[in-house]
Amino acid sequence: KELVKRNDIDEIVVCTDPDREGQLIWALIAKNLKISAPVTRVWIHEWTKAGLSRAFKDRKDNTYYKNLETAGLCRMQADYFIGMNGTRVNTKAFGGYKNVINEGRVQSPTRFLVAKLEKEIQNFKPEDYWTITLTTTSDDSEHLSLQSGRLSHKEASSLEPQLHSLPYTMHKEVNLKEVRCPMLYKTNDVNMEAINALGLSAEKTTNILQKLYQDYGLTTYPRTDIQQISVSSSKDVMKIVDSLDGIGLVDEIIDDIKENHRTFQKHLINFSAGEMPHEAITPTYDEPSKIIGQLSSEEKAVYLMVVKRFLQGFYPPAKVEETKVSTDANGVKFSCTGKIIVEPNWMKVNGIPKDNILPNITDGKDYHYVNHKVEKKTTKPPARYTEASLLKAMENAGRFVEDKEAKSILKEVKGIGTEATRSDILKKLYKTGFLVKKGKVIYPTDKTMALVDILPNSPLTSPMMTAQLETKLSMVE
Repeated sequence: KELVKRNDIDEIVVCTDPDREGQLIWALIAKNLKISAPVTRVWIHEWTKAGLSRAFKDRKDNTYYKNLETAGLCRMQADYFIGMNGTRVNTKAFGGYKNVINEGRVQSPTRFLVAKLEKEIQNFKPEDYWTITLTTTSDDSEHLSLQSGRLSHKEASSLEPQLHSLPYTMHKEVNLKEVRCPMLYKTNDVNMEAINALGLSAEKTTNILQKLYQDYGLTTYPRTDIQQISVSSSKDVMKIVDSLDGIGLVDEIIDDIKENHRTFQKHLINFSAGEMPHEAITPTYDEPSKIIGQLSSEEKAVYLMVVKRFLQGFYPPAKVEETKVSTDANGVKFSCTGKIIVEPNWMKVNGIPKDNILPNITDGKDYHYVNHKVEKKTTKPPARYTEASLLKAMENAGRFVEDKEAKSILKEVKGIGTEATRSDILKKLYKTGFLVKKGKVIYPTDKTMALVDILPNSPLTSPMMTAQLETKLSMVE
């Protein structure tokens, strides 16, 4: 307040986070100030000297972001109406002292997803089924093993005595597929991979990404749902490669990219017109060699994930040969599949997957029975959520609603919550006693299960309300 009253100020520059919430922070401050100087807005993509300088140079009049500010205000009001009022109502009706029953437009449908799955597990009735593994000759000395689908006891029993005497005409399909490198990282992808590959929690990964960005300047803005970079950023990709040279993380890959003059793949670049609010998470070129020694082992592991995903973008599609062999035994289909990496290309960066090579088979040729094995199996209930699978479920919430329009909306707004808030939502649900994590598995508490029974028809239990709200916020924005 004192600063903006000064007579020697000719411009106020807003440098909050480049998103809806960042714009809202300034709007709430400005609402309480009488400002006469012009206000400009810096949109920061990367926390490096070059990135900050470029953002400052390219700043715009703050009114350019008025719609973003309005969407932020709408979101805040919606959270008040739904979260604050819903929490008051539920706590008064069903909770009480030291038993707050929180509501929220994202946390409520999230805990419902976990509770709904728990009910499915509780009500699950296992069923027996049978499978047959059939082994035949091949064109090699090695035998071929084929698997049936699920069979009833009657089907398996009637077929088994006939297997040794049947001819087996093999049908072989070979397809050579081109597999492009994966898209660049968005926040949810980093969280899910760090949980699965490194055993880190979503909260831990989020904190590490923030440090890599803001404390170390090693990566770009960490809260994004974009998986591409802009055309202007694509002009700097070789600067990033040069800065990674010799730091001891990916030296062989760097040498290969430079020696073979590899170029960045076009599907990772957004060529559409207009400004991108965020870009994918990538390394920066702010001299990582000076900082890499300061990183903890976990920070280095997450940074290496980001580096490798970025470097995969310099390689053409991998070529993969997929083979499917099938045969028929009195109407029951048996099949097996094989896969050979013909040209690994981008797969070299993270390690080439193992080939699954089938014995040689000639399409249309008959082969002889060798042996078989019948196995009795039992259907299993669906697996409970881990943090990785729950984050994915939040992002793909459309599959939990039946309405076609709702599915389309949820797909368009990318589920419930945002890349920036999903890990915070999980943290809040742990803290408020609605979810508990045992090892890697997430369970709903008795409090959550009771609440779902009390409010079975609440619109807050469906991802749909959040989807409709996010759609309207996007329209405002």
